[in-house]
Amino acid sequence: MKRLFLLALLAAPATSNAQSPDCRQGQLAQGLRNIETWYQNRHPRDLYVAQLLLREGNFPDIATDGQWGPATSAAFCQMLTNHVAIFGQMPVERPAETPDFIDWLAALNYALDNGGEIPD
Repeated sequence: MKRLFLLALLAAPATSNAQSPDCRQGQLAQGLRNIETWYQNRHPRDLYVAQLLLREGNFPDIATDGQWGPATSAAFCQMLTNHVAIFGQMPVERPAETPDFIDWLAALNYALDNGGEIPD
């Protein structure tokens, strides 16, 4: 059941009528700021790798340039929204929690591509 719910959530950004989540305020805004802060202090290749994960995970139009921009922000916002919808909690309450969130994205992509268990 969790797999079907997750697949439905992940399909949303690919549809033209999907409504983008609002990450301008509240916990989504803070989570997004935490991720952006983390990447401001890292080598651009780290964000490049995350952008590759986002592209693989249903954001085909995202630039893989290692630069934070509107598409990267929107993709992270959507994935934060999905995580909160599934688990009921913000996964990135501090910038230092960003690597764990990225690891979750990688595990999620792997599971969806290979039929494995959806990560918690």
